[in-house]
Parts: sequence; C-alpha cells; structure tokens
Amino acid sequence: MKPKFCPKCAGRLSFVENREGKTHPVCRSCGFVFYQNAKPTASALILNDQDKVLLLKRAIDPSCGKWDIPGGFLEESEDPIDCLRREVREELGAECEAGEIVAVCVDRYGEGEDSFYTLNLYYKTQIDVEQIKLDLENSEYRWLGKDEIPWNELAFANTAVALTALYR
Repeated sequence: MKPKFCPKCAGRLSFVENREGKTHPVCRSCGFVFYQNAKPTASALILNDQDKVLLLKRAIDPSCGKWDIPGGFLEESEDPIDCLRREVREELGAECEAGEIVAVCVDRYGEGEDSFYTLNLYYKTQIDVEQIKLDLENSEYRWLGKDEIPWNELAFANTAVALTALYR
C-alpha cells in the first residue's frame, strides 16, 4: 500500500530514501515519517495424538480455496497468546492451550498495491478436537500428516515455512 497523505496533518507524502537506503513516505508539511511496519499475526499449529496437523480450507480471499492454519491479526495492544486464543475460538469454536513458538517469519498478505507485510508467530497448540465448529472464513478442515500436506495448495508462503519448522 502506498499512502498519499499524512495521517497527522493531511499533507502530501513524498518518498524519501534514508541513510540505510530504505525508502519511506515523509510528509512535505510536517516531516512525519510514515513507517509501514509489518502487521503482527499469531497462528496455531494444532496437532492431534497421531501427530497430524489441522489445516483449514479458506472460504474468503486472499487465497480462497487454499489450505491455511488457524490464526489472524493482533488487535491494538493485544498480547500474541491472547490473539491466538481469540482466533482459535473464532475460527474453530474451541478453546486452546498455547505451547512453544515453532516459527517466526515475515511474509506478504494480499495481492498487488493493497498487499502488506506481516510478521507471523506460530505456536504449537492443543485443543479439544471434539469441539471443532468452523466459522464462515473456512469451508472445511482436515487432519494431515507430514506426507499428506498439499504443499502446492497452501494459502501463504509463511504457512509452508511454519509447517516445515513443525516437522523438522
């Protein structure tokens, strides 16, 4: 996303290169630097007792029809573990217990000019598998072993990074 106006004074933004060679939008009027930091996410790598991971088929864009992991964006001032619990509750109708961090990676979300960077935190997580009730964001779920994962049908590059780290 390329912003055009300053969020502080509504002045025009110009793209200026800093000493490190990075380009940032800077306000011509007040000098405000518009940093476009990655948006943080928290996601659940849920394993069952056969060491199979829970994947969800997305029913919304981006990547509608592709396989993903339960998770989502942190709300303002939300702790990543609280986000993880909230997202699992929203997407699966289940309560979860967060374990160790398995992977941390940067990726892009969306396509074209509207896409943006994400900072993705993946936690090994446990849920009561009897409780799963999908929300409208997902059309189905499957428990898949390492050799059953549809690697070419994953929603995002960071999903593949997380699953690879999980089974390493």
